[in-house]
This record gives sequence, structure tokens and C-alpha cells, in this order.
Amino acid sequence: SDLKNRGYDAFDFKFLTFSMNYNTKMNFTFESLNTSRKSIINLRKLYLEHLESEKEYDLNTNNDIDIMIKECINEFNNAVLDNLNMAKAISYVWKLAKNDIKDKKIAKAIEILDNIMGIDIRNSKKYLEEIKKIEEDKEKEEKTLNENDDKYIEALRLVEERKIAKENKEYEKADKLRNSISELGFLVIDEKLGNSRIERK
Repeated sequence: SDLKNRGYDAFDFKFLTFSMNYNTKMNFTFESLNTSRKSIINLRKLYLEHLESEKEYDLNTNNDIDIMIKECINEFNNAVLDNLNMAKAISYVWKLAKNDIKDKKIAKAIEILDNIMGIDIRNSKKYLEEIKKIEEDKEKEEKTLNENDDKYIEALRLVEERKIAKENKEYEKADKLRNSISELGFLVIDEKLGNSRIERK
């Protein structure tokens, strides 16, 4: 499929659908799909940190973790039963995953919630290895392609021009430059600290 050819998989799309109500029309963009992909990669990494932790606190030594796990599982299930409110449900998965104390029990709780999420969290290590290889191959291919692509070089120039426009609060100009980059066949991905990068459509 087109998504697979672009390096995405079904889990990336599924995770994107979790951000909206099931009976709401989806406003699909590759930028939102890319954000979803980053989120699921981050979730897999956090899950593995808990899974590979050498610690597994028991009820007597760290009751707070047990209480949090029970609350998150209950609230997750309540959100799912509330007209499939997956956006709210997923927030409790993140609460578990982002817990500062790494604990195997948290990984097991996420596995339980994955029975509903359906992103095959148990095989996260395999997926992350596959993603890394795909990205390395894609990077090599794009580097060779971009070195000889006048449109890519022009798009990079426009990205820098757009960055300056945004810094000067010339937002209308920045939007026009984004459109010009799009016409060249590239998506603009805005990142932290005001930086941007481009990807082929």
C-alpha cells in the first residue's frame, strides 16, 4: 500500500485514530500520521524500559505503584465504555508508561491494556529493530537521491527562508512558503526549537 511504501505500518494509522472520536470525520494528513508514528515508537521504548527493569516492586514495598496501575486500568476501561473515548483511554496508558519509576508490573499493565489497543506491544523490540533498519535504508536512499535533486535543494532554501519569516512573525509569508515547498513535492515537518525538516510526499 501507499502508506507501507512510505515507511508507515498499520499500527501508526491505528494510533492516529485513537486521537479522535470514532464517529468524527478524520482530517488525515501525513504530518499527523508522522506524529502518530513518533508517539507509538516512544510508547514502545517506554514499555521496554519498564519491561527490562531489574526491579519489580511488591505490594508491601511500593503500594503507590499498585494503586496507580489499578486506577489507570479502571479509568482506561471506563473511557473505552464511554462511547469509545480512546483519546482519554490512551492518556492512562501514557500515565503508566511515563512513570519515573521503572517497574515490570507497569509493563504487564500496559500489556493488559494492549488487549484493547491492539498494537502488539509485547513485540515492541522487534518492531523497533525493523523501524531502525527501514529508517537507515531510507536515509541512505534519500541522501543519494537528494544530492542530485534540484527541487530538494530549492525546498531546503525555502525552509530556511520560512524559518526567518516565522522568526520575524511574518506568518502569512511562512504559510505561502510552506505551500511552495508542498508544490515542489515535500512536506514540512515542524520540530522543537523552531527547526523544520522536509520529507517527500
